[in-house]
Amino acid sequence: MGQQLIQQITYFHGLLLTVAEMNGISIEEATYLMTIYDLSIPEEYKSFIQGISDATGLTYYEVMFQVTWLDLYYGILIPMMIQEASAQATAQMAACSALGSDKTIGQNFDVWGAMGPTIAYVKYTILGRHPTTVFSLWTGAFCQPVGKNHRDLMMVVNLLQIVLPGDFGTPTSIKTMMAFETARTSEQCLDIMLSSFPAAYNYIITDRRNNGFAVQTIPINPYLPENIDIQEIDTFAVRTNTYLRPDFFAFLIDPTYSAARQVKAEELTDAEYNDNRKLSTSEIIDILQYNDGTDASLNRPFIGLFEPTTSAFISMNKHYIKFGIGVASDDYGVMCM
Repeated sequence: MGQQLIQQITYFHGLLLTVAEMNGISIEEATYLMTIYDLSIPEEYKSFIQGISDATGLTYYEVMFQVTWLDLYYGILIPMMIQEASAQATAQMAACSALGSDKTIGQNFDVWGAMGPTIAYVKYTILGRHPTTVFSLWTGAFCQPVGKNHRDLMMVVNLLQIVLPGDFGTPTSIKTMMAFETARTSEQCLDIMLSSFPAAYNYIITDRRNNGFAVQTIPINPYLPENIDIQEIDTFAVRTNTYLRPDFFAFLIDPTYSAARQVKAEELTDAEYNDNRKLSTSEIIDILQYNDGTDASLNRPFIGLFEPTTSAFISMNKHYIKFGIGVASDDYGVMCM
């Protein structure tokens, strides 16, 4: 896998060094934090990281920088910057819009424009007595919680920028690989994804039994009696880079961020769903293409290297996946899986 993604991984390495320098992040400090994350990574996934190191020529911890990047940046460094009163320097990276029913889910994957060349869809098979095939979205060596396995376990994600620090449990990228490679049901996937809270994420998860859940998470903290909100999907769910739960909402760095997009995505999804009481993969892609030139836009063309840009999109059910790199459009690939 490292050899197939060598271009994306090598580019991401250079980009992360640039971003670290721009934000005054010490590589020595970041490496020390990675050694703490490393204690929570199962041995077989440490071998995976070492394999990418061998294939790309990067060191183990240079690969770890990619594997832990979102957790490290959003879960540790941004809260530290806030404590140091430099929160204005922490530009929003993500602007993802995820939505779906208990049968069909999808999302736009929006990250800084500079991250576009790091993105790839990867299909791989874990061999063994019961082989598992996974199709997922990657940024360099980071497996995003976006994709599906051959058992029809499906997941999409949003990242949230909050003031609370995360923990040093199993990194999100590693948990995602574990979930896609082992889970058969939404509940099994949830057990893995909720086993640590290195940063704040929302998830929409469903399986071949149409057992769908919309999940909001926040790192464990002394201010809230609970840090997980799980809602069973009866009709449809929409999640963006904000919280719908008021007590979680209070910890967002910018409570206005993503608010207009959340409202518009709910409006568009409601209209499509109530047309025939279901959502198709094509209808989800139609919704994801919405752009009115305002903050309510779900589909965001490139406007700058460090501005959120729609860099990939996906829509899937238990029969097939529609996916593309770049802004959401009717020009997409289809994979039966």
